Amino acid sequence: MRLQQPPQAPLFFWLAGINFFLRSSTWYNFRIGRGVSFFWIHKITPNNATTDTTFTLLAPYAAYLVAEEFHASGVLAVVAAGLFLSPRSSEVFSNQTRIQAAAVWDTIIFILNGVIFILIGLQLPIILGHITSNTLGTLFWYGAIVSLATVVARILWVYPGAYLPRWLSKSIRTKETDTNLRGVTIIAWSGMRGIVSLAAALGLPLMISETKAFPNRDLIIFLTFCVIFVTLVLQGMTLRKLIQWLGIKLDNRHIIEEENFRLKLASQVIEHIEENYSLGLSDTVLNQIKTKYEIRIQRIRKDKSEQSMTAEQIYELHQIQYQLIRMKRKAILAMRKRGEVSDEVVRKIEYELDLEEARLALDHHSQG
Repeated sequence: MRLQQPPQAPLFFWLAGINFFLRSSTWYNFRIGRGVSFFWIHKITPNNATTDTTFTLLAPYAAYLVAEEFHASGVLAVVAAGLFLSPRSSEVFSNQTRIQAAAVWDTIIFILNGVIFILIGLQLPIILGHITSNTLGTLFWYGAIVSLATVVARILWVYPGAYLPRWLSKSIRTKETDTNLRGVTIIAWSGMRGIVSLAAALGLPLMISETKAFPNRDLIIFLTFCVIFVTLVLQGMTLRKLIQWLGIKLDNRHIIEEENFRLKLASQVIEHIEENYSLGLSDTVLNQIKTKYEIRIQRIRKDKSEQSMTAEQIYELHQIQYQLIRMKRKAILAMRKRGEVSDEVVRKIEYELDLEEARLALDHHSQG
């Protein structure tokens, strides 16, 4: 059964495509301007973790609402503002802000993911009720075709996107690590769709004029539901099996890269200390500062054959450290119940233990 389209539908879709291109290109600098505005606000406001975290929550809403007010794409405005602000966060955020904002956004993203799929479940019966021009079997057939096209299109795009730049550019071959066919295959199969796809579909206007509804809007939303379901269930549930079948194992290139980066960073710090503080500091203070980074360099450069630990020894070491942290927490709780320490001191010590445990988790992840 053919889709029912309004008169002059081909012309409409041509105009819609041209309008999308013009709006995207015309308002790109405007969207970046939203990011620049919030970057400037972060720079001039006092360095407060709570305030800065609040601004990170307001920025996407402000970018969306302002863009929609000027008849631009709110979704693209949020994406553009995020792309501008994210790499510059280290310039305006303190360490406390980054820790707090990361925890807040992890929680928000988890909640939004749950709400989105609840929304899918609630909206799907309504959407199906509005689509009266096609049978249920025809709709699922359309959904299967569009989902297959989405999966195949990603696969066809990933392979050339991975290899062509390396073939055409010597600088890319020099700067970026080598790739392999198995790794590219995993990337090609990992094309799960979710919140962004649904937001783009739900962002379609209800009406294109005062008397005409947006053609096939409900069908587009239903097809988006189908693509989300197929990519999450089919690709998501088969991804582990595909990794096992291809025999992909974790390599240590990222560990080597991290060690080299830490070594360069510590060496630059020592050079900076010698150039800027060698005359202004006492020998005791200068040696204390330099020793910290010299020990770090020695630890990175240590002889692997003599001082390296086996995986079992590393696991045992981490488990002992976790047990000691839990022992400290129990001791703090016991002293707090006996009234031997104030709440302010307890909160400070617990915060230090939280950072210590988070650092231990990072070490365990990088070595495991």
